[in-house]
Amino acid sequence: MTLVDIEIRLIKALDRAESTPGWKFVSLKKFRDEVLPYEPTAPGVFQPSDVHWQDAIRSAIEKRLILVGKVPNPKSPQFPVTSIRLNRLLPDVQEVLGHAKQDLDFHPIHIKGEPLSATILRERR
Repeated sequence: MTLVDIEIRLIKALDRAESTPGWKFVSLKKFRDEVLPYEPTAPGVFQPSDVHWQDAIRSAIEKRLILVGKVPNPKSPQFPVTSIRLNRLLPDVQEVLGHAKQDLDFHPIHIKGEPLSATILRERR
């Protein structure tokens, strides 16, 4: 999957928001309305509007770059908050954040001799 510039900026902004001290979760509404509009840009670089950010969020959720969940509202528990977080297992997200690709697959090693289960069964008899 090829990410566009606004999605890359969105991922980096959400990464910073997730690491904000005191935040236990990132509210979708707070992120969209209070964090993204003040996202710094270099001079001469396209400044996305609210509509652009909204489209980028929707696209990132559809691509599973961002995961959506519900958490209890600290102020009104009867009204849960929609929370978002990065899907850090995706290679695209890892690449944007500069994390080395990790081999997450399980690779068993071969040990000479009989299987451990056979040893245990023999010892129990």
